[in-house]
Amino acid sequence: MTYLIDNLSKRSMVIRVEDESDRRNKLIYLTDKGRATWEEMKHWAADLYGQAAHDVDMETVEATLQLIKRMTETVKG
Repeated sequence: MTYLIDNLSKRSMVIRVEDESDRRNKLIYLTDKGRATWEEMKHWAADLYGQAAHDVDMETVEATLQLIKRMTETVKG
């Protein structure tokens, strides 16, 4: 995760800000450049998702999401 954030920071897409309540934590925020890139990418991602899932029925999607939710809850304990 640090490697990814470092790269985004080098490209001026995110900034790190110290958490006022805990200086060990860093809060990560999108910059204007990062927000603009996200706006471009989210349409592309939505189109890609639409193409990939065009023949998958809603019942399958809902069942898959429920399975992932159960697995996540199991891991959390």
